[in-house]
Amino acid sequence: MALQPNQFLGILKFYHKRNEEYLDQLFSGLFHCQTPETYRNSKMEGVSDRFESCVMSYRSHRNDPSIDLEINGCKLTDVLDATIHNGGQKDSWLHCWMSLRVPENETSLESLRDDIKKMKAHFGECFVFLPSGNIKELCKRVGEYSEKEFSCGEVSYDDDRDKWGRFCKSPSYAYQREYRFAFGECSPTEMDPYCFRCPEGFGDLLYKNPELKLESHDKKQVWIDFSE
Repeated sequence: MALQPNQFLGILKFYHKRNEEYLDQLFSGLFHCQTPETYRNSKMEGVSDRFESCVMSYRSHRNDPSIDLEINGCKLTDVLDATIHNGGQKDSWLHCWMSLRVPENETSLESLRDDIKKMKAHFGECFVFLPSGNIKELCKRVGEYSEKEFSCGEVSYDDDRDKWGRFCKSPSYAYQREYRFAFGECSPTEMDPYCFRCPEGFGDLLYKNPELKLESHDKKQVWIDFSE
């Protein structure tokens, strides 16, 4: 089947070899979701984001530069923690993947190659692939066994902080091409993950370290080989 430019192919999730058991747990049906605060406090490259799901976060324990807040003309000093969200948005537990689309031209092809290399460097060489046609069934199973309502979709990237939230982030993270699942509502300082299991698992929907390539129709030219 001929592919169309920007066609949505599915989503990828990368793991370090030492954490391959987490990949296997996903196959068995375990859905593990982290809180925004976990990412705000992380120091790991690619994971750390002080502004995850919010416009601004201040944490004294991170040794952030001190701030003063003013509410209705009253100045508040010695602030320990502060989180500002856009438009009434709240924090949710997050389960994050990388979206895969067909490059539109040579420039976007090179960009995709670079982004995949960066993702592997940050998160690991092992990966799982969920084809676009299987996302609906995965969501059906997740919806059946999750105690919390959820939404899912691709993340956009924008310099405008007034747009930042669960599904919009700074362009500095655009290489991650995120597709995420957001569950329920958690407090801004929540650190405990949300986990649940789908008894039938996802083994019939997912592909572990598959031979995945983007290539010409006659297979004479390989544009991207995910095993490299």
